[in-house]
Amino acid sequence: MFRFGSSNTSLGIDIGNSSIKVVQMKKGPNGPQLVGLAIEPVPENALVDGAINDPQAIANIIKTIRKQNNLQVDNTVGALAAQNAILRFVPFPVMPDPELEIAVRNEAEHYVPYPLDEVTLDFAKLTQYEEEGMARCLVLLVVAQKEYVTQLQTVFKESGISLDAVDIDTLAALNSLEASLKAGKPLPDGQEGDAAPVAEGDKGEVVAVISIGARTTNVNILKNGVLRFTRPIPIAGNNITALIQNVFKESFAEAERTKIEEGVLGLSGSEEGNQEFTEIVQTTIEELAGEIRRSFDYFKAQTREPLIHRVILTGGTSKLKNLDVFLTNEFGIDVEMADPLQGIEVALPNPEVLEDYLQDFTVAIGLALRGVVDA
Repeated sequence: MFRFGSSNTSLGIDIGNSSIKVVQMKKGPNGPQLVGLAIEPVPENALVDGAINDPQAIANIIKTIRKQNNLQVDNTVGALAAQNAILRFVPFPVMPDPELEIAVRNEAEHYVPYPLDEVTLDFAKLTQYEEEGMARCLVLLVVAQKEYVTQLQTVFKESGISLDAVDIDTLAALNSLEASLKAGKPLPDGQEGDAAPVAEGDKGEVVAVISIGARTTNVNILKNGVLRFTRPIPIAGNNITALIQNVFKESFAEAERTKIEEGVLGLSGSEEGNQEFTEIVQTTIEELAGEIRRSFDYFKAQTREPLIHRVILTGGTSKLKNLDVFLTNEFGIDVEMADPLQGIEVALPNPEVLEDYLQDFTVAIGLALRGVVDA
């Protein structure tokens, strides 16, 4: 699942609930270059509850995107939705890699509610630390039912593209933001997700990355650049669109356009914003903020962390105007928009598409980087 390739060019293909995003990356003399991209809407009911319901329709869109944009294929990376995967943090004593692999697979049955022969399982070592005088390593265990992996493989096969690696969308988003996350500096003293154990005396910057998509919001919390907590929340962009659809009696597509073109959140004490729009969506936005805050509180309780120092916002729905300011006011924490292009040279024939949809491409950028950057 986490196989990393290294080739001259790489395609990252993110099949989301509302659109398909494709990014082509290549190795440049000074690092990765973004040389191609495209975004197309997903047909209604082609994806249902995160599962691919119409593989042929999705495959046809990918074929069309590739042909129209003359995208080359050396290495292709796709993504599974985090809501269709299990991510768990598991501590192990430090041991050689071959022994660790055996230990992880033996321990996996305690974390997986399915027979192990029905799942695809992989893991990644996150960090090493000392606890009560014992050297330990923190492992991220990732499990997905084989039916979801097979669906993805079928789509790529029908589109005429070989699928070289599979990642989880929320992890791919973090990969695209690695340079931004490394920009932070260590600090002096001062439905639940899964939180990793924290070593004694472990201090550093705590960053929350909130990815708000069409169907799911993923909350990820990192410390010193290492993932320590992850939780999916089933409140996202489609909930807002459905409210607009119901109030204005529009089709879902029309309501989506209304959200994008007219959706401006009004802020307390300010006359700016679309007040009618705000009244329609405010309850849902506040509910989402409440679930995010609950995630923060759970993380702090489990890890004894007193503070989250900053929040990075990404995903297609994060573009909702004034949402970052609204969340800053709600959390009392600086909320900044993600920069998935940090450290990447942009060499696009159509840069205006990237300007309009940058946050939508975060996952696809992270996927494409897997193919051209050595792990």
